[in-house]
Amino acid sequence: LRWLSVVVQWHASRSKDRRMAEEEEQFAADATLVAANVPLDEAYTRAALSANCKFNPLVLNSLMESMKAQSHNFSVEAPGCHPTTFTSRIDDVHARVLCQAFATRARFLVKLDLSHNLLTD
Repeated sequence: LRWLSVVVQWHASRSKDRRMAEEEEQFAADATLVAANVPLDEAYTRAALSANCKFNPLVLNSLMESMKAQSHNFSVEAPGCHPTTFTSRIDDVHARVLCQAFATRARFLVKLDLSHNLLTD
């Protein structure tokens, strides 16, 4: 009976690992589809919509300003202590949205300010 309990626990942990791996693969596939050849602000809004996340106005403004500068480089300044984003702080789910939106362009990100948000370790 003890042996059976160990086998069931092992199988449950393997299933969880497999599900997590499948979720990561899906996330990578979604990131490639969303961010491939789409403007940064549109990639961000699409990624946020697909994750049912609220847009962060500072992220959107930063992306739009970077696009107006007509440079390959871009920056994101979205401190959580700013009055316009106090109720829409960036959390771990939203951080995944940012990763998805910027996946194909991360090498052009020159500044990222997400201070005073709800990010965990």
